[in-house]
Amino acid sequence: MNFLKIIFFVTTLIVSSFSSAYSAYQKINLPKGISLDIPKSFQFLSENKKIDLTAYANSIFDDGINLNVLSFAANHYDSNGKTDALVNLRFYPDNEFSQSLPRMLDESPDDLKLIEKTMKDELHSSPFKIIQWNGVYIRNIAGLKAIVTDYRRLSHNGESGRVRLMMFHNSKDSFHMTASYDDKKNDSFMLESIIEKIIKSLRVN
Repeated sequence: MNFLKIIFFVTTLIVSSFSSAYSAYQKINLPKGISLDIPKSFQFLSENKKIDLTAYANSIFDDGINLNVLSFAANHYDSNGKTDALVNLRFYPDNEFSQSLPRMLDESPDDLKLIEKTMKDELHSSPFKIIQWNGVYIRNIAGLKAIVTDYRRLSHNGESGRVRLMMFHNSKDSFHMTASYDDKKNDSFMLESIIEKIIKSLRVN
């Protein structure tokens, strides 16, 4: 019986290692103890240059790639070379707001509506046309409360996309994360699942 348990344990380890090695996602470690699981089919952007995501993950602490530690961006491209999904993250070390702000807004719907009106007015004055407004709400992500602005926009070339801007107010460790995808493609349901998986993979240590 003990021998069978050992065989089962070893087999489980082998299968687990095999699955991890051939995972479609790559864990990306960023400053401030932040990590994300990004599909390997995405490409990291540095100085407008596309870099293989695995190469980026292996070189993030090397001198071979000139990285801006204030931001991270990775895009997915369709067969025509157009971006159909993206995720980016930017740090705001000078932010004076802490987690007390989203906690307060979570308990005060009226104050949250004021924030929503401000965000909506700002976005409507941007170059993108807002075609659907899904609101501003508080969402628990990675043990933090994020102020999420959720909308669909139309770009200047007529392409639409769903966008979620997640603002993590955490004093000097504050950051914003944006995730969007083309929501009019035949496979947009797959892009939606991928973006949601990326959001849920966010970890903050």
